[in-house]
Amino acid sequence: MPQFNHYTTIKVVLPSTKNLPEEQQAWVEMRTDILVGDLISPTKEQETSALLQNIGTVSRMIVAWNFTKEDGSIEDITEENVRRIIATDFNVLTESLTTNVISDEEKKSSSSTSQPAKTETPTA
Repeated sequence: MPQFNHYTTIKVVLPSTKNLPEEQQAWVEMRTDILVGDLISPTKEQETSALLQNIGTVSRMIVAWNFTKEDGSIEDITEENVRRIIATDFNVLTESLTTNVISDEEKKSSSSTSQPAKTETPTA
């Protein structure tokens, strides 16, 4: 039976850190499927700005990252913290999301109905 919360993810190394040693690179793991709830702005203020709406959507798509606080603990994934990402890195995240969503849709529309559906693993 179908269940909610089944999705695939991609890991994106942010370009501002690509030239650093691997342990110092910043990365973000994002869902590749946009849910209806990801598109809903929680406030009227956010509905007026496409950028704010994108920040909200991206913050809801991120499932993990390695940004840390000064004490070494992982930063919470929030809209406020997503706003702290370097703009060029944010653009790469939105492009990665768009590319993966579009490529999944292209695969679905070009695949034969006799092929099995893409298998996804449930996440907590």
